[in-house]
Amino acid sequence: LPQKTAARIVTSVEKIRDSPLDHLYPLQGSPYYKLRVGNYRVILDLRKKIMLVYMIKVGKQENVYDRI
Repeated sequence: LPQKTAARIVTSVEKIRDSPLDHLYPLQGSPYYKLRVGNYRVILDLRKKIMLVYMIKVGKQENVYDRI
């Protein structure tokens, strides 16, 4: 990822830490969630009981969903 894009993604993930469910969308047919950051999608695993967010995959919208 370009450095500027990576920085935007990190900032976006940090912004959702207090209320992630307000900003995430569930992936159909998957236990994961997605976060939109421009043309990129961040695939996340959310552990609700302890409010942990794991970053699973980052990529452009057209191919990030491959092999999830």
